Amino acid sequence: MNLVSEFYLESGDVNKSLEFTEYALGFFPDSARAKQLRAKALILKAQSDKRIPTSFSFVPEFSDYKDIEQALILLEEALEPIRYSDEYLAISIKLDIRFCSIWLRRANDSKYSSMLKSIDTTMLTSNERHILEVDKVASCMEQRDFSIALDTVKNSEQWQYTTYKEKKIIAHIFLLGGAVEQAESILRELERTAEAEKDVQFFFCLSLVDILLNNKNLAIKEVEKAKEYAKGTPLEKKALSHFNAVMMRYANFGEVDRLMHGMFEYDIRYPEDKALIKIEAINKEGQLSDEVKSIFLDQKKRYEGIRQVFKDNPAPTYFLEKVWKKPYIEVISMGIDNGDPDFTFEFNSPSSEVIDDFANAFNNTESLVFDYSALLNLSKMDLLNMLSKFSKKMFIVKKLFNKIQEELFLVEKEDLRRLWNFIRKNKDIQIIDSVSKSCPEIERLKDHFGDWLIESMKLAKDISATYISDDLRLLNFLKSEKIKGANNYILLREMLNRKLIDDKIYSLSLGDLAERSYIFISFSGDNLFDIAMEDKSKITYRTYHLINQAFLPYSEIKSFTQVFIRFIYLLWRTGILPEDKVAWLKFLSNTIKRLVDEKLTLIVINSDTIPNFLGDLGIMWKTAILNSNKDELNILKSVADEIFNEQYMPKALSITKGLIEKRMNDL
Repeated sequence: MNLVSEFYLESGDVNKSLEFTEYALGFFPDSARAKQLRAKALILKAQSDKRIPTSFSFVPEFSDYKDIEQALILLEEALEPIRYSDEYLAISIKLDIRFCSIWLRRANDSKYSSMLKSIDTTMLTSNERHILEVDKVASCMEQRDFSIALDTVKNSEQWQYTTYKEKKIIAHIFLLGGAVEQAESILRELERTAEAEKDVQFFFCLSLVDILLNNKNLAIKEVEKAKEYAKGTPLEKKALSHFNAVMMRYANFGEVDRLMHGMFEYDIRYPEDKALIKIEAINKEGQLSDEVKSIFLDQKKRYEGIRQVFKDNPAPTYFLEKVWKKPYIEVISMGIDNGDPDFTFEFNSPSSEVIDDFANAFNNTESLVFDYSALLNLSKMDLLNMLSKFSKKMFIVKKLFNKIQEELFLVEKEDLRRLWNFIRKNKDIQIIDSVSKSCPEIERLKDHFGDWLIESMKLAKDISATYISDDLRLLNFLKSEKIKGANNYILLREMLNRKLIDDKIYSLSLGDLAERSYIFISFSGDNLFDIAMEDKSKITYRTYHLINQAFLPYSEIKSFTQVFIRFIYLLWRTGILPEDKVAWLKFLSNTIKRLVDEKLTLIVINSDTIPNFLGDLGIMWKTAILNSNKDELNILKSVADEIFNEQYMPKALSITKGLIEKRMNDL
């Protein structure tokens, strides 16, 4: 029956083969050969029914891995009784086990990697040896041993027979896996052939390699070649579009002229697409035309509309990608990029219980699954390399790495590039290729969010890991799905507590989070001082944002004014310009007055009791006065009338001026 099953297997009749192996195992349940043949039939069934077509992978992907899982179990059962008694069959079974382990992304598990070492390759056919070489390349790619992967490819028996087209595909696989230097190595060897054949697609690929390697001039050279070679061919439109996309990427790096030239060229060649619309920019009076004003007004309305929708709906920040139609790296910086302190993202909860839950979720887990926001912020803070110090298993899904790389194709940002380099080179973070386990509650969100996010949440649930995200709304949703979460605030505290970072790095990291427009970031006067000094003592978006949190619901005003006092004390002990010191004092004084105006005016007017935080305004000024020199005192005297002019502080001005006079006399 094994012979009949093998006959049907070789002829491709999987069902018949399965039928006869079932008969064979019915009569001989311990037959190693029958189990192997049934496993092979299941593998062939998966390849024919469940394989996802793609040319750009060393390892096939399947829509369902159940048949391969079952095949692996059968093969392991088949191996045990004949491991030492039938060397040839044992090697054949080990080879099949190797294939299954690679397809299931378990090839680097100790059990399967040690089995590979026990295979006597001299007993294999040349085709089987080649397949093992390909599997070694796939395993090296998964481990991010890119150099070994390339060496294996180039040193194989088959490399000299590999065609130009096949080498291009191999280079593209390296590119997609983040092995960009190796992709370039292959492509440069093919460049002369590509030029001779005027291979447009080749130069598309090479330009992407140059973009990822941060070779701007080479990337421009490649897209110009592609555009030139594509003239008069079906690829001309695609080449022009690709050229303009690359010039758009470099527009802020001195390439606006090339972008405009490319856009005009496209518009002339394909006027039906209306890539450019002619409008009057300046009217006869030399002013902006009504048409231009209307465009700016529409953009402003659209932005404000998106901001309001996001504010009114409890959707995660990733929702803005589809609405704003921009990469997430730009979405996460919408506040600072638009100079809008009112555009905020929920990061922390004002509830100490929620923060404690986050801390417990982080400290009591062995595994962490990271999402995009958390990784981008760790990159911005330049703390990615600290993650390994926690001695926890760390995971991301492959689709998130793909997204990171795709966004780097579109946008050049320092934190994005640093993150991409870290993920592709660091072996402490495991990249999970696919998550097959079904989770209907999470999968119903796939129409609203990217596949990478769905798979990240499913992975966290599947392996009982803590999900690390800086999106509070997302963490709140995950809680309803019984997935524990934490954010970078918890990681920062842990880094500080374990002395992995010092107080100054902690402060500056809070400042980086503030630049993302996150709210409920707790900070001290010392933290604010460190950030202000890093900003050359100027009031910047991030320091304004931190201070502006005092106006949020649930904010404790007294805690903010105490921070202001400490900050002014530290600031006045420095040698910065008197004008900068007084600018800070005015800003903080006006902040306290705004708090009175917006929250407590009626209470103050109708009561003889001054709110406990209002006295901190006086303490702040007294601190500044007692630490001022004559130049600073003169400036303070000139602005005191402007600050102490409210009806609820009738005596404050005379007291303040009296302190200034006394201090001047004492100097």
